[in-house]
Amino acid sequence: MNRTRDAEEPLLADPAVVDSFKAKLVYQLRKREWKNSDLARKMNVSGTAVGKWVRTGIIGKVNLMALSQVFGMPVTYFMNPNIPVEDDVASPTVAVHGASVGLEAIQVKDYRLAFGSPAKPSSAPGPIISMMVRRSWVEAHVSDTCAQAHLFLFTVQTDTMVPTLQRGDVLFVDTSQQCVTENGLYLVSIRGVEDVRRLQIVPDGSIVVGCDNSVYSNFTTEDPSTSSADFEVLGRIVVPMSLRPM
Repeated sequence: MNRTRDAEEPLLADPAVVDSFKAKLVYQLRKREWKNSDLARKMNVSGTAVGKWVRTGIIGKVNLMALSQVFGMPVTYFMNPNIPVEDDVASPTVAVHGASVGLEAIQVKDYRLAFGSPAKPSSAPGPIISMMVRRSWVEAHVSDTCAQAHLFLFTVQTDTMVPTLQRGDVLFVDTSQQCVTENGLYLVSIRGVEDVRRLQIVPDGSIVVGCDNSVYSNFTTEDPSTSSADFEVLGRIVVPMSLRPM
């Protein structure tokens, strides 16, 4: 049994999120006619850990990611109290002044899973399979030119962008923006490995590929619009989001 996973530091959440998570966990277990021990076996944790989640509604980040994968449900289903317990689809409803109003949502998928990137070592943060996001939120934070099909999630795997980004932070990436027209954070591929870098345009037209962590070195590329085996711009980071315990 993975006792390290059992002892993972819990996420802090307000009472509404806690109550919502408990109700949805119980519903998904009953829907599949699973016992606590069945879920524990699939997640490689103890039955005591699952019992605690059911009883308290408190769960750690790593276990939440694994739970989402086992049930095949987006993380936001469990963590958003506005999504009904029985709602297994992408169109949640909420009560506004006593009326039930539909909220159009879109599913944003993980970049590495969508594009078949090689699996990372078990020590690296696991990906979020998908996330349901209100379309109005996307429109408020993402350029109008970014179509739904070009928006993906990326979970930071390294410490190259510390202190700006930490391992496990989740980013929204617009893969339609693969040409560097302004300075900012981009998802890039360096010798076949995806990572985040700060790209800066210099007067001669070349691009400085930088890390916010001073431990790592920067380098310059002459033509980032040309894909190569060594360096490629995969998309621009449009919204960072932290899921770290506070």
